[in-house]
Amino acid sequence: MHKLLSTIALHWRVAFLPFSILFFIDVGISSHTAQAQLFEHVGANDPETEGWTLLRSGDVSFSPVTNDLGLGIDAWSIDNSIGRGSGNGTYDIFLTPTQENDATTSGWKLRANLRVVDDGSAAEGGLLIGYRATNILWALRIGSQNDGDPILLVAGQNHPVGTFYPMEGAGNGYHSYEMQFDQSTGLVGVLFDGNLVTTFAPGTSSATSNPFIAWGDRSSFVNTHGHYSLVQFEIGPQSVSDEDEDGVADEEDNCPTIANSDQEDTDGDGQGDACDVCSLDADNDLDSDGICGDSDNCPLDPNSDQFNNDGDGLGDLCDPDDDNDNIPDNGDNCQFVANPNQDDTDGDGAGDACDTDDDNDGIIDAIDACPATATGEVVLSVGDTPGCSIDQRCPCENDWKNHGAYISCVAQAAEDFVDAELLTEAQKDAIVSAAAESDCGNKK
Repeated sequence: MHKLLSTIALHWRVAFLPFSILFFIDVGISSHTAQAQLFEHVGANDPETEGWTLLRSGDVSFSPVTNDLGLGIDAWSIDNSIGRGSGNGTYDIFLTPTQENDATTSGWKLRANLRVVDDGSAAEGGLLIGYRATNILWALRIGSQNDGDPILLVAGQNHPVGTFYPMEGAGNGYHSYEMQFDQSTGLVGVLFDGNLVTTFAPGTSSATSNPFIAWGDRSSFVNTHGHYSLVQFEIGPQSVSDEDEDGVADEEDNCPTIANSDQEDTDGDGQGDACDVCSLDADNDLDSDGICGDSDNCPLDPNSDQFNNDGDGLGDLCDPDDDNDNIPDNGDNCQFVANPNQDDTDGDGAGDACDTDDDNDGIIDAIDACPATATGEVVLSVGDTPGCSIDQRCPCENDWKNHGAYISCVAQAAEDFVDAELLTEAQKDAIVSAAAESDCGNKK
């Protein structure tokens, strides 16, 4: 690691070139309104086409970068690393008095996603994001160590000159660098990849030019090369507090009241796993039935009972075929019992597979000795043959000993029906007479 210099002065020279272009956007924002983005640089766009003013001295080069490191990231390169380190190159935008007032009273955030490609041989850090208001300066210098890990340099009223923050193990890739001004405390929070590094009070500036924000290379005497993929300046309420003390500022913390420094968010819904009841369900129980979508068998239909008759993974409420017999429920005469043949003996609309009384004779199938009695037949509900009619108890086609045996069966059965008050004596006599006149039981 570079030897840290204990007496490096953080001095942002803001008047090193005459301003040839002034860029004004008059956007008034009250302290009670939501956060509003005023200025932005994105990807490989030339910042000057986005409204930024280039302030340049010396031999600093600027160029677009596409698919940096093969990561699909586009950026804008600011290269002052050609062995000279004698120039400067920043992109600035000037604020109107209204914008400065809004930033002071409402709060602001300045963020950059960038990669330190080369930081020469000095630990000071030549890359910069900064905001200068009237007589007040906030600046964050960014560099790298010998091993490529980023290093931050801040200076202010509560920081000794040349206070360094090495980001050990972070690696020489793209990282998020951020300053957030909390209007309630007057402090700026410095965040690295969303993690709160420190807070500091602003330094003072004697410069008299209009308030402005800037980013780029301010090394002057340090060889520096950086790729900026995103720069954003926003005005709106900020908070640099860390309620759960996990090292992640509340505004960036996906679980602000539960410590989770890893910020793990498996389902990518913005809620950290530590506080996300449905950590594998980005929709967070969309149907509000108390069952997370990743385990809900009807994720779009509330069914807290999770009934699943056929065990096919679809709950009955949203399964179009609850018994999996390839007959849709809306046309299945046994919705919860598989019966692809749809047999319905009594024609009552309930299939035999689920109809407790297939012949509709009033005797449930479980005790019905004759479950296929013709519709309208009178049957007994007691005795040895519940659910059977006289014809079923004494079928003509039976292997009778003789005609008399058949008549005797009919007579006994009819008597049982009389005893059960299902037939009158006259009806019994008529039935017995008809049996006597039949050929049933006669040997042929």
